[in-house]
Amino acid sequence: FRDGVRRVDFVLSYVDDKDGEKKQERRKEFEANLEKAGLELETEDKSESKDQITYFLKIHAPWDILATYAEVLKIKVPFKESDIPHGQDVPLEWLSHPLRLPEHIMRPQPDYFTYPFNKQKTDFFLISDKDTFFPPSTRSRIVFYILGRCPYYNEGRKDREKTGIKRLLSNGTYAAAFPLHDVRQSEKIKIKGSDGQKNDVIS
Repeated sequence: FRDGVRRVDFVLSYVDDKDGEKKQERRKEFEANLEKAGLELETEDKSESKDQITYFLKIHAPWDILATYAEVLKIKVPFKESDIPHGQDVPLEWLSHPLRLPEHIMRPQPDYFTYPFNKQKTDFFLISDKDTFFPPSTRSRIVFYILGRCPYYNEGRKDREKTGIKRLLSNGTYAAAFPLHDVRQSEKIKIKGSDGQKNDVIS
């Protein structure tokens, strides 16, 4: 985000086209409902994009929203350092150098017990920084959950079919939807854009 503080958890992209007015109305309703759901939005104008025709809608989930949906989705988070031995084997080549243990044994990553998140018991969990407590993949998962259930009709209408980012991708209202976080190649999430092509997560 332009404030340099809020992180981008998800991105939607779109372009202007011949059906722009109808799609613009859908986007207006959808984005208004996303904000009602508690998400924070910021649009990058097409003049800032590489192709000069694509708009990017950046989405940020604040702590209260993350905490609420982490509880709804029963996401497990660390609450206590584990006292279970690591149980990692020492490679044979290290036996000839008994005073030089492998790095992962000298400085092992801590193991934690996990438990489904409870918004009312935050003191129970290992929260040193609310901005980093939920990893990027979890933040993106929560935002995508909201995107998938958010309607794009106004309060005066109850067209239940007009719901979710997948429909908006299929009808071309948005060109693509993707999380923005660092992941290993094997963990990349793929989400179809309006052209049917799958979009890789970008770092």
